[in-house]
Amino acid sequence: MKQAGRCAVNYLQVSHASAANRVIVDYEQIDVRERAWHLIRTYQLNPSISGSGNNFAVDLNRFVQGKSNSLQLGVNGNVVLFPEASIKDDLDSQDRSAQLSAIQTLAACDDLYGFTPKITAIDLTSDFDCAVSYWLLGAFNPAQRAMASERTRFAMRRHIQVNPDTNAAQLEQQVLAEGQSRGRRIQQGLDSANVIQETLGRCESQYGLGQ
Repeated sequence: MKQAGRCAVNYLQVSHASAANRVIVDYEQIDVRERAWHLIRTYQLNPSISGSGNNFAVDLNRFVQGKSNSLQLGVNGNVVLFPEASIKDDLDSQDRSAQLSAIQTLAACDDLYGFTPKITAIDLTSDFDCAVSYWLLGAFNPAQRAMASERTRFAMRRHIQVNPDTNAAQLEQQVLAEGQSRGRRIQQGLDSANVIQETLGRCESQYGLGQ
């Protein structure tokens, strides 16, 4: 019962995560709230409180949002959950390892209770490749150069966050060199510009940006 309650809370936390659709494959096709309430109904997690009505839904919502320090489960309220690491916060963080850990936790709940499709992580384009692609966008499209330059710097900052030992000046030179190399290959017909557009689309999605 305690495990079912924890998984139900985790599923509901996902529904509050703004980045869920950017890090979970086909998130729009997964009804995480239904998974949560399926567990609540199946394992009778909703406690009966005689004489005062049943405020479980209110208590559950407060607990999911981190506004309550405990949650009673079970028909007799005999199981208590206490806060753990927030799935929502991990998914919304810029820490890829935290995002993957959260998704693994959700996938374990899927496996345990047989939910399909299983929650899995979207394969992300590296921050370095995003920086190079944004640089190329500015190089080939002068009208978008200012925006592309800003996003190139954004992607490089993300790269440094994940790789804190990176030298910023060296990274900038590496992005420039790789961008120029790929640009020449495109001009020579050795690479397709469509690949860059596809990469940019993935970068825009995972960063939550819009061209």
